[in-house]
Amino acid sequence: MKKQIDNCLSISEDGRLHVEGLAASDLAEKFGTPLYVISESQLRSNARNFHRAFSERWPEGDTHILPAIKANYTLALRYILTEEGCGCDLFSEGEMWAALKGGTDPSKMSLNGNSKVGFDNQIVETAIAHGVRITMDDASEFPLIEGIARKMGKKAYVRIRLRPEYPALSKPSDFLVETIPTELVTQIYKSGMPTEDVLVLGKQVLASEHVKLTGIHIHQGRHSRDLAFWKGTMEGFAVALGELKKAWDGWEPQEIDLGGGFPPPRDPTARDVDRSAWLTTGILSAGMKLGGLFNARNKVANGLMNPSKVADPVGTNPMADLAPSIDEYAQVVTETLRKELIKNGLSPQGKTLQIEPGRGMYADTGIHLAKVTFVKSQQHPIKYSWVNTNTTDSFLNDSVVEHSRFRYLLANKPIDGLNKDEILTADLVGCSCNGDRMVGNAKFPANVQQGDVVAFLDTGAYQDSSASNFNAMPRPGTVLVNNTEAEFIKRHETSEDVFRRDSVPERFTQIPAKTVNA
Repeated sequence: MKKQIDNCLSISEDGRLHVEGLAASDLAEKFGTPLYVISESQLRSNARNFHRAFSERWPEGDTHILPAIKANYTLALRYILTEEGCGCDLFSEGEMWAALKGGTDPSKMSLNGNSKVGFDNQIVETAIAHGVRITMDDASEFPLIEGIARKMGKKAYVRIRLRPEYPALSKPSDFLVETIPTELVTQIYKSGMPTEDVLVLGKQVLASEHVKLTGIHIHQGRHSRDLAFWKGTMEGFAVALGELKKAWDGWEPQEIDLGGGFPPPRDPTARDVDRSAWLTTGILSAGMKLGGLFNARNKVANGLMNPSKVADPVGTNPMADLAPSIDEYAQVVTETLRKELIKNGLSPQGKTLQIEPGRGMYADTGIHLAKVTFVKSQQHPIKYSWVNTNTTDSFLNDSVVEHSRFRYLLANKPIDGLNKDEILTADLVGCSCNGDRMVGNAKFPANVQQGDVVAFLDTGAYQDSSASNFNAMPRPGTVLVNNTEAEFIKRHETSEDVFRRDSVPERFTQIPAKTVNA
């Protein structure tokens, strides 16, 4: 019987993973691996669901969805989101170029970040020329923006990114291994304008003939998937807006941009964070030493580390331990924001609500395909196995940066229904000279072998956009699936691409180059 995982992923009766109407293993054969694969229908569905969930719950004003283009700046995907009526959260000149190239409505574009002052003024000039919202991150940006707008004879539309206090966010942030409260992490993070600067700057901006202050912006990022995180965020944000209204003679924002941080359903972020690491290290160290005294070092090590004893109930189960739905997030956000605005003396009426989803928009649209190159095992000094693939954590960067544990499947062999002795426990590793332990203690059918196709789920956000050429490895291409059709929307890199920016001084050209066969 066919097993439907979500809108785009399913497992057929013969146990093969499908993306829309195509088998993942067939995509691997046709387009090569490693490979990023994106489902067009899932991306369109996500865009519509975000808009529906928030607009239904925010009748006070318009709702704009501004997906973070940094999560995946493949141009074809930007065109799809433009067709779906989405705006764009952007940070750099390159991202602005991509957003404009993709036909995005400039009035629904937010130029965020701290890359405006001290750089080429082109990014600010382009934003003003097109009417892009400029979100100020520091007070020094205002005179620059005002001066350019005056020179151009145009009005600049700006917002201010705040740094509210969030006393309710006492739980640790998932961004860090250390157990630091989120309320403190948000104050350590660089972005946003200090409140003391905002209070002074606001009246200057409101008095300007060349700059219009349209709204206020915050962005938390994915510190937590708990609904309580968003409740605490809205509470702190509304208090800050109340302070601004008092300081600015009753001014209220027309636009409220809440940023992003909404996880995808199978949220992989921080699943590999072990907050008891200090204890685990101590136990392992003591156990090894104690075992050594009785010539039982290897036995003790196996007892403590044998991966077959480590359960992996989530890794191969795409339906387990899901994050709250976007409807649940929208309910908490809008309900709390509405209540807290009124509590702090502001009216929700007529205010445009803007959301900037990154991973929540893109992650579950994509999978990453790789082929098994070999399987190896050892019995001593500890029993251990590895399934080696032709990809690398350089192409799945969140497995390192955000301690993500992506769910994974053999695209061509089912694991459901297998007995314990039919399952191999092994580290799923890559082919670079990094540690490349992309999934530790992974579960495979015991007959996993060279040529099998591994699918890493939920890789549509940040993996391609943060991929690197470590070990001079060409980055993978991207294929877009639309029902039973698939096509490259970003080709595979070549070795020539990797070195294309290099320039060799002429004095070295006397050294004869060796011919490299394709």
